[in-house]
Amino acid sequence: WAQMDRDIVTGTHDALYAAALGDYAELPGASGVSDLIARTADAFEALWDAERGVYVDAMGQRGRSRRISQHTNGAALLAGIVPAERVSGVIKRVVDPTQLGGRLVITQTSADARAEGRIPTFQYEAPDDFDEERDVVAAQPWFCRYLHEAFFRHDRRDLILASLLRWPIIPGNGTFQEFWDAEPGRSSRCQGWSASPTFDLTTYVLGVRPTTPGFGSMTIDPYLGSLGRASGRVPTPHGWVTVSVEGQTVDVDIPSGMSVTVGQVPVGAGRSRVTLPVDGP
Repeated sequence: WAQMDRDIVTGTHDALYAAALGDYAELPGASGVSDLIARTADAFEALWDAERGVYVDAMGQRGRSRRISQHTNGAALLAGIVPAERVSGVIKRVVDPTQLGGRLVITQTSADARAEGRIPTFQYEAPDDFDEERDVVAAQPWFCRYLHEAFFRHDRRDLILASLLRWPIIPGNGTFQEFWDAEPGRSSRCQGWSASPTFDLTTYVLGVRPTTPGFGSMTIDPYLGSLGRASGRVPTPHGWVTVSVEGQTVDVDIPSGMSVTVGQVPVGAGRSRVTLPVDGP
């Protein structure tokens, strides 16, 4: 992961537990877990730092942590256990720590530990050159998968795109890098940490998302942000969905057997073109 703080209570773990309970609750035949989610949310309040408007990482034998990470706060946003009135401030605080004079700090990873020839206990060590009061531990590529979904759930696809556009490409093969700053030869070409941009680009930028299990129904809701155009193909059980977006114009090719909307416009199988409305005044 990264050098977020850990103790008897580790905020990221508890928030991911709440998120997993929420996902479980959506499964057919799931037992009621709303009480467990509510109790987890109540307990999570112990990590709230009202002065800084953010959740700290941990508490336990060493007392209450002062360290802040994108992991703990992103997981809480993903789980939906952040009260609505806090959401905007929490997002701003962990995305842009400069508002309190801090930095978003990329801490050590297992690639660094292996390079130094030591056992990778870095996760339990305090990061170097880190101000516990102002700095924020940055999510490495793997945890960005959860952070991006949290941004999406709170209608901040602009932050997802900004994060994706900083992703390094491994020279010579065109694959996404596993770490932000690993040296050549220390980044896998087929690791889960580097796979999430493909999902995020198709899901949040092209906007291709199933609305029922198995892609029986689907929405195409592109978000280009600063991009002029985007295109891609997404596999489904019914065949490939092809999407090309330029400005407000969306061209799609849809296999049969699916119910699809582009923006708010229903489209049938085959090729269609939809002009999306312009947002704003």
